Amino acid sequence: AVVSTQSTGDNIYTIPNALSLSRIILSPIVAYSIVNGQHSAALALFGIAGFTDFLDGQIARRYPSQRSLLGSIIDPIGDKMLMGLSTASVWYTGLMPSWLLCIILGRDIILLSGGLAVKYQSLDKFSFKGLFNVTDGTIEVKPGWHGKLNMCLQLGAVVACLSA
Repeated sequence: AVVSTQSTGDNIYTIPNALSLSRIILSPIVAYSIVNGQHSAALALFGIAGFTDFLDGQIARRYPSQRSLLGSIIDPIGDKMLMGLSTASVWYTGLMPSWLLCIILGRDIILLSGGLAVKYQSLDKFSFKGLFNVTDGTIEVKPGWHGKLNMCLQLGAVVACLSA
């Protein structure tokens, strides 16, 4: 991911934000479906959630008025929720080996820790409120090609496990 210190427009009522929010809402439903053995439903919902990730990015790139600081935050949160909950659920049901779970979740924990470290360095004075304040616009994370490839591989791993 590329880190920028410039803020975008702060219009929170955008189509990409609604799509990211829908992915956040779908994530625990997908996990519930996996844990309860409803793999067809889980695959369908997982596919819809994955498509919202693709679609929100396309819209935000093509229409600058649809970009927002909030979107740059909730999009990766939606990604992490979908992948984290889905991966943990597939592992919990015995469809994914522990080593793969550790690789996927470990990478996300490292990325989150790095983001918090960058945010911490940008603070004049430390406070938890400042550390988690998303409105100051000090950091905007833009995904690179390697992050998109990784997301596709992770999506594929979950689909493969559910299809087995």
